[in-house]
Amino acid sequence: MVELAKKRETLAFLKKKAERINLKKEALNKYEQFLEDMKKHSDEFPEVSDIIFRYDTLIKENANQEANYQKLDERLKTMKDNTTKYIKEKSTEKLRLNNDIGNKQIELEEIIDKQNKLKTQAEETSNDKLSKQSELAQALMAIENIE
Repeated sequence: MVELAKKRETLAFLKKKAERINLKKEALNKYEQFLEDMKKHSDEFPEVSDIIFRYDTLIKENANQEANYQKLDERLKTMKDNTTKYIKEKSTEKLRLNNDIGNKQIELEEIIDKQNKLKTQAEETSNDKLSKQSELAQALMAIENIE
């Protein structure tokens, strides 16, 4: 009984395997028929081997193009990263320069205020000096008039 069950199991397995092989054979026959049809309808490919060679060439070229695309994509990413970094650095530098300009403007305003105060003091001193000279001149004239 056990032997019979094993034999039936082996038979079922072999039938499934034979079915898969037949399906694969049919697919390969369809592929071969396709290649033969291509050969008949194409002046560019007189032999099936020419079609297969062309296919292999296209696969290799596609792989080369994919590798080139990957390199270019990495290069683009690097350039974008560098550009972003550069923009951030320049923005930071711009903010720093704007802060420096603001500080220098404050310093300039303080210097202008000091300059204006000094001018005012100079004018007051000049006015005091003129006033004293005028008083002194009047006093001298008064003394001369007395004599």
